[in-house]
Parts: sequence; C-alpha cells; structure tokens
Amino acid sequence: MTDARRLLVLLYGAAALTGQAGSIIWMKRLALVMGGTVTAVAAVLTVILSGYAIGGLVVGRYGRDDWNVTRRFAGIQVFLGAWFLALPVLFDRVESVYAAVAPPVDTPGHAALRVALTIPILLPPAAAMGAVFPLVSAAGVSRVFAAGVSGSLAGVLIATLLMLPGFGVAGSLVRLGAANGIVGLAAWLLPAVRLAKPESVSHGPAGRACLTGAALGIALFLAEILWLRLVFLVVDQTAYAEGIVVGAVFLAMAGGALWASHPKPALPVVLVATAVAQCLLIPGMVWLARGWNGLARDASFPVFLLLEFLLATAVVGLPSIGYGLAVPRLCAGLCPRAVGRVWAAHYLGGMVASLLAPFAVIPAIGMTAALALASTVLALPLLLDRRWAHAATVLVVSAVAASGDVTYRSEAAGREERILLHRDDGDGLVEVFERIDDGTRSLLSSRRRQEGGDGPEQVAVERLMGCLPVLLHGTAREVLVVGLGTGVTVGAMLGDPQIRRLTCVEISPGVMDAAPFFDRASGGALHDPRARYVVQDGRSFIRLTRDRFDLILQELFFAYRAGVGSLYADEHYRRCRDRLAPGGRMAQWISLAQIGPEELRSVVRTFQGVFPHTSLWRSRAYLMLLGGDRPLVPPAVAELRHFLAADDAVAAWAAGAPINTEDNLLVEYQAPRMFRWLNTFELVIGNLRGLAAIRQDATVLAHGLPAGPSAGARRLLEGMLAQAEGDLETARLALRGALEADPGNDEARQLLMSLAGAR
Repeated sequence: MTDARRLLVLLYGAAALTGQAGSIIWMKRLALVMGGTVTAVAAVLTVILSGYAIGGLVVGRYGRDDWNVTRRFAGIQVFLGAWFLALPVLFDRVESVYAAVAPPVDTPGHAALRVALTIPILLPPAAAMGAVFPLVSAAGVSRVFAAGVSGSLAGVLIATLLMLPGFGVAGSLVRLGAANGIVGLAAWLLPAVRLAKPESVSHGPAGRACLTGAALGIALFLAEILWLRLVFLVVDQTAYAEGIVVGAVFLAMAGGALWASHPKPALPVVLVATAVAQCLLIPGMVWLARGWNGLARDASFPVFLLLEFLLATAVVGLPSIGYGLAVPRLCAGLCPRAVGRVWAAHYLGGMVASLLAPFAVIPAIGMTAALALASTVLALPLLLDRRWAHAATVLVVSAVAASGDVTYRSEAAGREERILLHRDDGDGLVEVFERIDDGTRSLLSSRRRQEGGDGPEQVAVERLMGCLPVLLHGTAREVLVVGLGTGVTVGAMLGDPQIRRLTCVEISPGVMDAAPFFDRASGGALHDPRARYVVQDGRSFIRLTRDRFDLILQELFFAYRAGVGSLYADEHYRRCRDRLAPGGRMAQWISLAQIGPEELRSVVRTFQGVFPHTSLWRSRAYLMLLGGDRPLVPPAVAELRHFLAADDAVAAWAAGAPINTEDNLLVEYQAPRMFRWLNTFELVIGNLRGLAAIRQDATVLAHGLPAGPSAGARRLLEGMLAQAEGDLETARLALRGALEADPGNDEARQLLMSLAGAR
C-alpha cells in the first residue's frame, strides 16, 4: 500500500468519527423537534439510512476508474463541514414549520410529514457519507472498513461522553463542522488515488453480493435494536448507556474487520458462526443479568461506565465480530462501483429492519423470536449459494433458540410473583407483576422502572398527586396530564366534578395496555367519558396542540432516562405556559429519589424562571412544583400541610443554579451521575436537607397559607432529617412539634409511632 493510500485510510477513519458523532447529535436534536415516539425515531432513521444507500448507489452507478478519489473525498468532507455548521439554523427552521403544521396526534400523515421535513436537512449529508466508503475502498476494503468502524467507535464515545455533556447540541455541531473541514483540507493535499479495482479474489457476481449485503443489513439492524432493549433490562437506559451499547457494537465490529485481512474463515462459516452467536444470547441473557446484580454498587462513575461497556460487549460482542468480518469478506475482490451497490443494499436492508422491527416484528412475535429471526435471515445467502449444510445449521439452531426466553421472565417473577402482562411493544418491554400472597400489582417498563402499583401506600401517594394540584387550583375545568402510569392519579383528578375534560398523553402503547389491570385502584379512569387518552410524546403534544388548559400536570418521570431531561427544559416549560388559559397553573411532580440535589435546584430555577409565582409542596419522597403568572391563593384544605415555600423564597433558594435547556441537556447528562444513590433513602435525605435550607418569607402566609400547616410541614422535615442522622431525641421533639402545629399531619404521626420503641 502506498503512503497516499495509508493516509487516505487514516483520514477516512477521522471522517467516520465526525460522521458517527454527527449522526448521534442529529438523532438527539430531531427527537427534540419531532418527539421521541417510535414513529418519530423511525421517520428520522429512515431518512438517514436512505441517504447512506443513495450515496452507495451514486458511486455504484456513476463511478469511473479515472476518478481522483482523494479529491472527491476531500470535497465531500468540506461539504459536510459546511452542512454541519448550517444545521443549527436548519433545525430551527424545520422546528418552526413542524410546530405550525403538524397535528398533535400520531397519524400516517404525521409520519409522512416528519419524513418530508427531515429529507431536506439530513438526506444530503447522509448521502455524502454513504458515498465515502465505496470511494475509499479503492485503498483496500478490509483496511478501510476497519478504519471506518474504529472511527465510528470513537465518534460514538466522544459524542456521548464529551461533546453533548460539554458543548450541547449546537456547540457540538460547530466543532464537528470544523473537524470535517480540516479532514477535507488534509485530503486535498494528498497525491491522487484512482477509483481502480483492488487486486483480490472475487466471491462471485455483484448481484448475489448485493442480496447477501441486504440480508446482513436486515439481520444486523434488527439484532442491534434487540441488543439495546436487552441491555436495558439490566441497566438503566441513560444517554450514556445508549452510546455505550452502540460503541460496543463498533468495537466488536472493528475486531472482526481487522480479522478480515486473513484468508480464513470463509464467508459461509462466518455467517453460521454469527447466527449461532446471536442465538446463544437467548439462554445466556439471564446469566449476564445475574452477574451484573451488585457488581457496580460501589464503583465511581467512570468505572461504572466501563462496567456498562463490558456488559454491553458481553451482549453484542460475538455476533458483532461476525458482522464486522462478513462485510469486508463480502466486498473483497469487488471494484469500488460494485462495493457501492453492495453498500447500498446493506443500508436498504437496515432501513427495512428499522421500520418493521418496532411496528410489526417485535410486537407480533416478541424479542426472543425476533432475535431468532435475525439469525434465520443469515441463512438466506447460504441458500442462494447452495450451501445446504451451512443453511440447515443456521435454521436448526434458530428454531431451537426460539423456544427459549431471552427476557427471562420466569426468573424475574420468581416464586413470589406472577406476570399478568408481558408486552414487547415498539417502545420497550412493559409488564404487570402480581404478588401471589396479597394480590398487589406493579407496573414496570423495561423491568428497571416501576411506573406505579396498587399497594395501599402507593395508591395514597398517587391519588394525592392528582388531588393536590386540582384542589390548589380550585376551578380547573380543562386539564392536561402528561404520563398515565396506572391511571390512579388521573382517576383522582376525575373525582372532581368540576373537571369537564381531561386529556392524558402517554408515550408508551404498552403502558396504555397495562392500565386496565389497575382499574379498581384508578376508579375506572379509563372509562370516564370526560377523559381522552392520546399515545404521543408529551412534549410534542404540548408543542402541537392548539387547546388551552386550566391545569397542566406532568407526572413523575425518570429524570436520568435518555430523552426525559427535556421535559424539565426551559423551552418546554415555556410551551406549557403558552398552552395555559388565563389564571392557569402548571404542576410538576419530582421524585426526590431519582435526581441529585444540584439537578433539583436546576429544575426548580428553570421552572421558576418561566412561572414567577412558584410554590413547592412535599409529600413523603416527592416534590411538587406549582407555578402560574399570579400569586397562589389556596383554599382552606387539609392538604396545605404539604406546603414548603413560595415565590421569592423559592427563587432565592434556586438562585445561581444553571438553567436546563434543550441545547445543554443538563439534567439528561447530570442525573445519571448519581447512579450509586438513585432510588435510595440517602438521596431522598440529601434532597430534603437542601429543601430544609429554604427560608420562607412570612408575607406568603398573608396570601392565605395558614401558619399551622406551614410550621408543621417544616417541623416534620426537621424530624425526618434528624431521624436519618440518628439523632432520635431531636427527631421526636420535631415530630411532636409538627403535630402540635398541625394535629392532622398523619405522616408526622406515623413517623413518631415508628420511633416510639427506638433507642
């Protein structure tokens, strides 16, 4: 290989880095514009994969042997650099058009609109990226492919771990644009490399290679969708974890691509080994889950990410090595024009899998059968090549594996519970568990997140979450709720006869299917004629609806989950404010066990910056932010004992905290760093200690907040903190003070009773 070809391969690796990092950021930004529903993500992904395929087809059809590859590569990189620099403006323009014309609910027309708006901003750069590999393959397919997947690995990790947390969306795009420009200028200075056929042995006609490439694309993209879901049965689906899983795929594929420089094994053997490795995951997933439990409990955050990377590699590693080996094996001996056609077929297969997997394949047959199907697809090129024994091996192994359960549901239920609902929908796994001893039920998504339940204490909390904002508003007629869960909160709100219409928006179809299992606890909320239920991203619905509401309630969300941080963003709260009727109120519930103290202050400051008259209300481990454009004059109800602070006191407490925006994604990238304390009593106490520092101005009480419940709430908080610190005598004194100020404070009474025999 000449020096020019070596340098070209290195520059291609750098271009793959910027391209993959850019793709991560595109998906993140367009999810903010068009929503995080399965249909929205599929629309964006369809355009990107179509662009990659078009780029390959252009080279395959119009490429000529006398093309100067280095100059064309350089031109593409300069073009991409300029496009990246323009993307922040283009995204803003698309966002304006989308908000003006899109309907608030998902329909086939809405999906088509998403595609139509994505094409002009992402199809050109995606097509340019898709043309690069076939062009540069003139420098040697195996080396170029290895450089590409290695660069993609670096791009995923840099975008996920450094760029988005450090520079936000717009800042990252600007830096990537500059990097592409530098790569382009460096390539322009290289000596010419012509689009000539590499000297190697051909593996058959390009037409058959295209069919094999399409099969590999279908199998790989279907498997990758499933791998993500399986990893998120074991670890939380954070923005970091998403990047780590994709990075693990590229790492293993890079190993396979480096192996491709050796003559063995042959492509049929690679396909069989890849299919078998995928099927082994079906019985092996339960062992990986068992091995993970407790492994990262005391790790630092960098070590935790490394352990997540090792888990992801254990899930995706062996089959990904096979895919990384198969693609260069397939393209070896083909001229760059033929490589372009195979590359296009590969991404067209990936596009088909990305469309069918969430909407048809996984909901219809489940994750286990879908993973077996991904292996079965690899038998198709073997059948076309009349490799009967190889194909039979793949088909038999896939059929046997399909009888297993990759989601290990019996292990998850154990002997104490049974599973009433197990749904693999387009948004993830949703399950309803029922305890055998007392019949209480729990709703879980991706097995990591409890969305609610019908235990007595849990129902009491969920009902309060609905009743409190309705009571404090006093005259709400039109209500919007973001998040359904078990429906208990919605049912509590519908208990107010003044409510004429309640709209509930839920992003997960599986959660909608699970809600009827909690009809008794919710009071039949799903059947109330005043309520309508919409399956849609709550952010998108609020952006697109033209309705106005007296009260908007955002239910509890998992702040550390990928994509959820934008529900606490300044831009989203402003859209909520614009959808309020005159005198309307916005309510936001937050779990004090799922967000760090600094992130909590950031959310409060962001909320209070939009709603200047903000009050804080606490019940157990939950905090409610209630905001509007005028001071709160609450009715005389017992629930006032949950009051903590309002207006100036809230602003003073949150002053100096950074604002969470859709560009800086502060909550999305900071909340997961509290992984060691998520859902722990220690995190609740840390947040309560911070809230105890609020000094409420006495003038607030003049607006109708009685001194008794307010003083009782503060004494209760003091008692909880003293109990957590082991100072039981101080805790008893504070809890007695809470009951003296507010004799109806049941939470203080229960805590005091629990301390009666403690020493």
